[in-house]
Amino acid sequence: REGDIIVVDRIDRLGRNFLDGLKFILDLLKRGIIVIDLRFPNLPREPKMLVIIYTFFLILAEQEFNTRKQRQEAGILKAKAAGKYKG
Repeated sequence: REGDIIVVDRIDRLGRNFLDGLKFILDLLKRGIIVIDLRFPNLPREPKMLVIIYTFFLILAEQEFNTRKQRQEAGILKAKAAGKYKG
């Protein structure tokens, strides 16, 4: 309902990727529901500011995920080449 507040542990957990998270947050804000990330409880609660800030957070989270995945794949290839990968 309008005026409700949703508190989340991490904003990037609201979607599987950047677009899912952003769509979900935009839908909530459009309905007058504020989303608060527990890591940053003192952020402004103005919806327009939250869209900008949370967009940035979601982009960073997706970039971090992609970097971690690339490093993991590189490590697996290295382990396979050394004959140490059993997965």
